[in-house]
Amino acid sequence: MARNQRPHTTSAEDARQLEIFAEERPEERADLLFEAAGMWSLSGDHDRAAEIFRLLSDPEIGSDFAGPAEAFRIGALYDAGRSDEADEEAARLRRRNPDDAEVWAIMGETYENRGDLRTAQEWFTAGITRTLGPAAPLTVEAIDECDDPAEVEHLIFGRARVRREADEPKDELDALAEVLGALNDAALDEEAAEDGGTLDAYDAFGFADEYDADGEGHRVPQEVGTLYWPKEQFGPLLKARPELAEQIGTDHAEYTANFEKMLSLLSAQGVQRLSVGRGDVAEFVRFLEERGISQADENVIADYGAELQRTGENTAWPPGRNNPCWCGSGRKYKKCCGNPAAR
Repeated sequence: MARNQRPHTTSAEDARQLEIFAEERPEERADLLFEAAGMWSLSGDHDRAAEIFRLLSDPEIGSDFAGPAEAFRIGALYDAGRSDEADEEAARLRRRNPDDAEVWAIMGETYENRGDLRTAQEWFTAGITRTLGPAAPLTVEAIDECDDPAEVEHLIFGRARVRREADEPKDELDALAEVLGALNDAALDEEAAEDGGTLDAYDAFGFADEYDADGEGHRVPQEVGTLYWPKEQFGPLLKARPELAEQIGTDHAEYTANFEKMLSLLSAQGVQRLSVGRGDVAEFVRFLEERGISQADENVIADYGAELQRTGENTAWPPGRNNPCWCGSGRKYKKCCGNPAAR
């Protein structure tokens, strides 16, 4: 097994543990079950994933996850070989005409993954029309003024992607996708140029193993390991180390988006090898106890992250576009943190 790869057999174990946590933490039940379903999908147990997504489709259980869970369930049914049932559920969902742009995007990606580019394009296009309105101008300004610009970008990028795969001629929405992509790339380049201290800003979560000199004689790290805290560990971490909120914030979705941006910036600065370790608060505490290290030591989190890297528990970044995302969502990287619309 490669040094930076964790065995995929842990997906089922992680899923079972998440379900246990969901019963123990009712206030986080929906979040934990949603992640468990993704882990079951990664393990190949699509029937179990579909069952959990069915539970989360109930607004009283799934809350904000209800709409996406319904769409993800359809994908799980297809993966489980229950195509007739999935077709019926998809037709029912389409007739309901949901107002959640994410639902349309998930369905488009579901058919894209199945190779049904025509149906994928239909879902992406319908989602754009449903979200922006049939009479809205196809402009960056119109997207900025809608309720959920990021999800509309997600739909536009998805539609453009499947049309390219199908070798269809460029249309007005494809041109808009190019404009949005250029704007996102320009914003990333500008931030990279302005943020010359990216490595210093993330000292608690990045640690360089090897250094080399660039063409101008500056020291550039060849290898950087990073430490990411999954959603179920984020709250316990801030409870144990509340001072970290000043560095990583208190919103996990924003933290994850910024983490992907940090990795992209490090790569843009010339780092040759990047990897991500997934933190666990209980393991972190054991790590400190075994070594007699005080939690007050400002370097303890970096030390723990370095230990994960040393023992081969980190995963290489970026993952393959069709591989599971590094964040543990259970989605493909290109559909999750690797999607430009998510930046």
